[in-house]
Amino acid sequence: MTNSIAAYLKIIDTQRDTLDRLQGVFNQHCNEIKANTVLKLQKIAPDDKEKQAKTLNEQNQLLAEAFNALKIDVKKCQENSRKMLESLESEQDQVIVDDLIHQLI
Repeated sequence: MTNSIAAYLKIIDTQRDTLDRLQGVFNQHCNEIKANTVLKLQKIAPDDKEKQAKTLNEQNQLLAEAFNALKIDVKKCQENSRKMLESLESEQDQVIVDDLIHQLI
């Protein structure tokens, strides 16, 4: 039973580490998008509201794409963890069945 708890904790720690890494990559990417937008806005005349709006819309689009990519990666991480947990549960169930069969014999 201790092995199964250790395996469970390892799966959870791996998921947590992966999610932390994904969040770090996402944050860095968003910061780069923001920095690039600031540089672009600095090159635009203050009275050119149309170009400013276009630049901000481009930033919003890039941020939305980054967020969608993050959601996909998080979903993959969750699915992978779920599969590993289901496999662990299946192994535990098999051990219980094997023990019961052994007791009946």
